[in-house]
Amino acid sequence: MIYRIHLTTLLILAWLTLIGKENPKQIVNIQIQNQLFTECVRPIAQIELKANNVRARLSTNANFFSVGQYFFPKPATGKVPVSSIYVSSLWMGGLDRSRNIKLSAGLSQFDGSDYFAGPLDLNGLTEAEICINWDKMFSVNGDVIKKHYNDIQSAIINGIPYNCGEIPDQIKYWPGQGNPYWNEKYDWLLPDQPLAPFWDENSDGHYDPCVGDFPTLDIDGCEPLNAIAALSRVPTEHIFYIFNDHGGLPLLSGPAATIMETRVSSFAYSTNDDLNNVTFHQYKFQFKGNELLTDFYFGLYVDPDLGCYYDDFVGYEQDQRMAYVYNQDALDGIEGGTTCEGTNTYADEIPMLGFDVHKNINVPKRFKRDNNGKVVLDNEGNILLENPDYVNSQIDTVVEAQIGSFIHIENGGIGNPPPSTTEPQRGREDGFYNYLNGFWSDGTPLTFGGTGYNPGSTDSVRYAFPDIPSNSTGWSMCNVPAMNGGDRKFLMSSEVSTIFPGMITSMVLGIVGVLDVVHPCPDLTALKFADVKAQNLFDKCFQTISNTEANKYSSFEENNTFIYPNPTSIKRGDLNIANLPENAEVRILDFYGNILFHFLNNDGRNTSLLGPYHSSKVFDIPNNIKSGLYFVNILTNNRTTSTLKWIVVD
Repeated sequence: MIYRIHLTTLLILAWLTLIGKENPKQIVNIQIQNQLFTECVRPIAQIELKANNVRARLSTNANFFSVGQYFFPKPATGKVPVSSIYVSSLWMGGLDRSRNIKLSAGLSQFDGSDYFAGPLDLNGLTEAEICINWDKMFSVNGDVIKKHYNDIQSAIINGIPYNCGEIPDQIKYWPGQGNPYWNEKYDWLLPDQPLAPFWDENSDGHYDPCVGDFPTLDIDGCEPLNAIAALSRVPTEHIFYIFNDHGGLPLLSGPAATIMETRVSSFAYSTNDDLNNVTFHQYKFQFKGNELLTDFYFGLYVDPDLGCYYDDFVGYEQDQRMAYVYNQDALDGIEGGTTCEGTNTYADEIPMLGFDVHKNINVPKRFKRDNNGKVVLDNEGNILLENPDYVNSQIDTVVEAQIGSFIHIENGGIGNPPPSTTEPQRGREDGFYNYLNGFWSDGTPLTFGGTGYNPGSTDSVRYAFPDIPSNSTGWSMCNVPAMNGGDRKFLMSSEVSTIFPGMITSMVLGIVGVLDVVHPCPDLTALKFADVKAQNLFDKCFQTISNTEANKYSSFEENNTFIYPNPTSIKRGDLNIANLPENAEVRILDFYGNILFHFLNNDGRNTSLLGPYHSSKVFDIPNNIKSGLYFVNILTNNRTTSTLKWIVVD
């Protein structure tokens, strides 16, 4: 392994020293970590997520949808594609013990990014060859996953060996930790550390699709109890990739990176309802620095070009912690028209997009204690919490972060916005960090009214434009003439306060779209309703059977018959079977093949639990059944046509 010192370090140090002299009041980080590495090249891999009514281009350089590649609705054949997002990225940063800023960020591919492809090792290091190897993205199809698992289970049930050579490539070469088939395709080794998420059938900690492992989602607090639960959350399409901020010197925000590895799962479901207009993006962060950082923030930066870049408005819905973008007027284009200097526009059929953090970062906290070490309570008996720090790094609990600020950022090349409201200057990490704190880039507080940039005002706020556009007296861009005709972005930020070496946490973002919204100054009802559906799906740990998915669903059987819910609680006292053939018999067997219960189709009650797309029968189960694994045989004409696994839990 060959290392070399990055020779531009001294030049950057000198440049930053000059900046500090010119601006003595601004925080400037001039500390470069004493690391030796072969500098990574900037990643270039791209792929499209296109499972539903969205076609979104993803990139390993953390510039999501770059550039202008979030097409909604997905264009039909022969139709002109119109994009609603120009670019999105992650900003993150905090302070070290000496109060130096460590920060990483991304703008567009033209403006730069501080990110590189691939994971970091356990010491927070990588090198050029590793970055090049990982400059790729991995895509898997939900139907392929289900069929793969069904094939293995069928072999087990029929007592025949499973042919591992039949594993589909997208499953066989999934970058799960310990994949034994990896080097059949790739000439480099997988690091022995957490990588792509998967269901671990035999709980050995390593990915082996031949024993029943398969790609799935890994959502904090939603750990599946069994393979059935893991299968039920498999999306229609799932794309995985990894990036880091320590493959070279930051070229955008400043000299010192956070040393963060980010594992991304972008996924979507094909449905017949509002969820068909939603994409989900999980960012799993692992801090691989060697010292804790305080005053740490994660931020989602979005440049939403809703068709034409010139006439977008943005706002923030506090109750649903959702940022959103809408059009300035009833026609998408420059100066009241439908053209935009060659950019495709929505004309008079304008959608809206919402950006909802369905699950936010986990924040470590310690209990507040008095001088005697006794836990301090508030007036309602709740334990008061404090942030760990260098003096006392004890952690007693974790809580979910809230969106701490929402602020818009202007394109300085359009109109004449104040410089402090535009994108931070390259290399000025203090400007990026001020935005993450909910301030303007020069440290001026966001204040109520007008554009939000009101130097001298003391009426500071955390969220810009929190009122709905249809409220004619509220504070929204619709009611601020100075906001007309501009290209704007936004940053929604969450404070984690303190991050510790090795800490893993995650965020789940849902991008929700609604079509043909009446403009100008639209009502948010349709967008909020669609967002509630997306949030409900998350709250159910993405365990859903949508109309489209259910019609394809074949978990453990060769036809469309399935058990729902599965696992089933003993407290339910019943067994619900969907799409049970007429004149079928149902036998419930224990793990050893003993028949416990026997029913005819007519013994069951009809139910509409799964809606009009499925005929369902409910069979009453005696309350002496115990938790465990059961087999449900479906017989027609005295022949077993399906064998289903049924999990009963306490």
